[in-house]
Amino acid sequence: MRSHSALGRLLRTLNAAHLSSLLLVSAVGLAGAGCRVSQEDLHRWEGTERGPDKITSVLKHDKYEMPLRIEAATSLIRMKPRKGKYVGIEQLVETLDNISAQERETILVGLVPTICEELRKDPPPAQAGQPPPPDPSFSFKDAAYALFNYEAEQLIVDSQQRDDLKAALKYWAMRDFDRRLENKQQKTSMEQLLSFLGPDGVDQLPEKITKDARNFEKLADLIDKIASPATKEVASAKLVDYTKWVLSKEWVDAKEPVVKEGNAVRNLTVSPEDFKTQLETYQDEELQRALSALKKVGGKPAVEYALSVGSDRAIKEDRRVWALAALELRIDPKNTADVDKLFAVAMDTDAKTTDRVKDMAFARIGEMKREDVIGKLYDSFTKATDWKVRRAAGGIILRMSEMKHLAEFMGKLPEKEAKGYAAGEAITYADYFIDFKEGDIRKELQKYMAAETPAAQRATAFAFYLVRGTPDDLKALEAYKADKGALPTCESGEGCKWECYVPKDEKKPDEERELKEIKTFGDYVTYCVEPVIKNRAEQAKKEAEQKKGSDEGSKSPGGEKK
Repeated sequence: MRSHSALGRLLRTLNAAHLSSLLLVSAVGLAGAGCRVSQEDLHRWEGTERGPDKITSVLKHDKYEMPLRIEAATSLIRMKPRKGKYVGIEQLVETLDNISAQERETILVGLVPTICEELRKDPPPAQAGQPPPPDPSFSFKDAAYALFNYEAEQLIVDSQQRDDLKAALKYWAMRDFDRRLENKQQKTSMEQLLSFLGPDGVDQLPEKITKDARNFEKLADLIDKIASPATKEVASAKLVDYTKWVLSKEWVDAKEPVVKEGNAVRNLTVSPEDFKTQLETYQDEELQRALSALKKVGGKPAVEYALSVGSDRAIKEDRRVWALAALELRIDPKNTADVDKLFAVAMDTDAKTTDRVKDMAFARIGEMKREDVIGKLYDSFTKATDWKVRRAAGGIILRMSEMKHLAEFMGKLPEKEAKGYAAGEAITYADYFIDFKEGDIRKELQKYMAAETPAAQRATAFAFYLVRGTPDDLKALEAYKADKGALPTCESGEGCKWECYVPKDEKKPDEERELKEIKTFGDYVTYCVEPVIKNRAEQAKKEAEQKKGSDEGSKSPGGEKK
């Protein structure tokens, strides 16, 4: 029995060992079958929930053949975003960063040509009246950008690969530019891509400035931020050509059917006059759009053209103003021809050159350094026959000036009886004085208030107290109330005359008032300056009391803010 039991135990042991061997062989066979991953598996996994991890596993492990690993990298690029996250591209660059440099280089040798090929494919054609079809090249563009910019790591170290990939990215960006610029679903925007490529990447952008371009402002912005000076000059000339077209009869002829079609769609019936207004408004909008682009890009062609529009008396006021506005910070003070043109507009006495046009020209002059234009400004200031033009020039001068320049400015004011020196002019100059630092403006102005001082200088000094005086100044002004010195005279236009409101009945000074011309400095202090100072103080007091009452009303019974 014992021997029989021993035999049984031996047989059971042998059977168990045999069974284990069979199981082991089966397990190895299954494992071998599981490792035989095909390209079809990779493509199928691109759309499954665990697909990204499975494909990444193939890319990562050296047990797989290199062609399959390269195909796995391509699958990660092709994979659609998951809940807005570009999981495939993120896992691609992370994996390439973590494997050995030798493996990464081998994979990139096969992957980079594939990316370049995809980037150079023609975009899918759009069907009329249909939304644009999906463009699979976007994911390859995003992957290429990620390879260059993964956490500041140089995943692509081979110079030829880098050059090939950048050339393909530039080619991609310039093909179907508008649609690719406007696409909101891409991981990397066109702005990011072109900024990365740098000046060489945008040297073809001027070619996109055509009559049919949809993204003028964005084109101009990209060129302004990225392009080389040479490319900017080319773009400037192209933008000028486009702007000229907008102002041409050819543009009007091309857009008339568009406006008519728009009216038909909205069932609008308009008169010929209203239709003309519609078309002109449309043209104005396009012109402002074009000038905005010119302003961004700048360049010699843009400056010269905008100056020509701003100088043209035959062009309507708004368009001249917009053209001069487009020159903001674009005038080179060393270009005497451009500066002279700007001054010619600012000093133009023709009725067709309105104050708005002149003011915009002076605004451009005011952007330059004082030392570059002060001579021309004073020349314009002293030669001006229109007080409004002189005031505009004087305002620019004072914005550029400091306390040390006060005597220089006052010395340029009209002398003798100062005919044509306006009250509004003196007030404007005086208001600038408060910004003068490094000294006491009241003390400095005392030098110009004496009876023997030229009338324009005196009037400007007294005007300071009209616009900036306080009750503390009243005592000093009291001595001038009997001054019989003659004020300047001015007869043309609103703001010209020296006048203010005085009581109709001197015995009832607080009742009805009337506008009266003022002829002497004494009357100016008595009827204009002193009442304004007192009224300003009363208003300030009322406002302070109202604020105090408002603050107290907002507090809780405990004294805290509600």
